[in-house]
Amino acid sequence: MKVNNLAHLELSEIVDCMLTAFEGYFVPMPSDLNYWKNRYRSARVDFSLSYGMFDEGKLVGFIINGVDWKDGHLTAFNTGTGVIPSHRGLKIVDQLYEFAIPEMKAKGVTKCALEVIKDNHRAIRVYERIGFSIEKDLRCFRGDWNISGENTNIKQVNFDEIITKNADFQQFYSWDNINEAIAINPAIFEHFFIKNNKNELLGYCSLQPKTGSITQVEIFGSDAKNWQILFKAIQKIAPTVRLINIDGARKVFISELLKSGLENHIDQFEMIKPI
Repeated sequence: MKVNNLAHLELSEIVDCMLTAFEGYFVPMPSDLNYWKNRYRSARVDFSLSYGMFDEGKLVGFIINGVDWKDGHLTAFNTGTGVIPSHRGLKIVDQLYEFAIPEMKAKGVTKCALEVIKDNHRAIRVYERIGFSIEKDLRCFRGDWNISGENTNIKQVNFDEIITKNADFQQFYSWDNINEAIAINPAIFEHFFIKNNKNELLGYCSLQPKTGSITQVEIFGSDAKNWQILFKAIQKIAPTVRLINIDGARKVFISELLKSGLENHIDQFEMIKPI
């Protein structure tokens, strides 16, 4: 078996391997190639710094890295790791990182990061063995809004207008939710300011209308009741939604999401390895 980067592979070959590796996983994986094109573009994937294990030319395991600056570090964010069933137990992920880390360091990467489902104990043990440590608890939500009450006004705006308001919140966002993830793939997002019935600006939202995936949503100020007003506005344009990787330290926000009718269906850890 041999390790190489993934720059020479067709996306279809990578996705085929991934679907085999993730069959029966905690969350079903989409098979549509257009989904993965958009997903990897938003994740800033660099296939020259993503790696696979090849057995007689066949891809049997992989690490797919997005590369970008985050929190002052050039970071390689592992947006997907998998090994097909026939090749598990061979420490392939260890070998991939052993090969990858010197190459990433040579390109200026100073930190590796990833997210892993809390119940995936086997994967967590592998990452800890490689040198990752748990940094954050993350929560994922989905479902239909169930909100009544005050009427709201919602106005579609350009992302540049959102950026003038969201700098203080970037620290809370995961790899897939920061401004860079939106800016690199603008066609799939829409952005909104939300006002109350007094025409006061309460907050904002950036989402993918086709999927109901909310990437950024915030209120201004500390009045928690404004969350429900904000959610009611979003309910008009996206009655069914999902939000991934909400920082578990945001207790008030999480409480308001649960109050609004959404389900906390998956929890994850963010894990970090300095290199």
